Amino acid sequence: MKLAGSAPASLKMYCTPEEVRGDNELLRADEVFSDEMILPYIIKAQQRMDVKLAKRYVVPISEPVPGILQSIAVDMAAGFTLVGEIASRLSQEVLNLGNGKIRRAESDLADVVRDGLLDGLPGVQLAGAGSSTTPAMASTTPEKSPLERALNW
Repeated sequence: MKLAGSAPASLKMYCTPEEVRGDNELLRADEVFSDEMILPYIIKAQQRMDVKLAKRYVVPISEPVPGILQSIAVDMAAGFTLVGEIASRLSQEVLNLGNGKIRRAESDLADVVRDGLLDGLPGVQLAGAGSSTTPAMASTTPEKSPLERALNW
């Protein structure tokens, strides 16, 4: 499946076509896998990543892109490229390789969001900074508030 389009000028890329080509020897032939062929898969990977990252962070992530995000973007874009451009022409092994890269990237991305692995890194902002979605504990004052009394806390 070929994807149409190019990166919007304002889109900060989490990885480059060169990095995607360098991820797998099947993709290293830049005369076969041009930047224009790989770029839509990078955009697709980044859009998927940003949806997940937005649960915790302001997206897109500013430069410098954290290494873990760059690695996830490369894995995901390489997987999409392998599945979309090569698998239909070659073997089930290539399809499995591409899908495995996508699954690993998605798992790593879930870890990043769940464990807050980007918290405090340069260029990374927490979504909704200044507000908390964590439930508050009950009051620690010796007297119960009227609301606590009404709720029998």
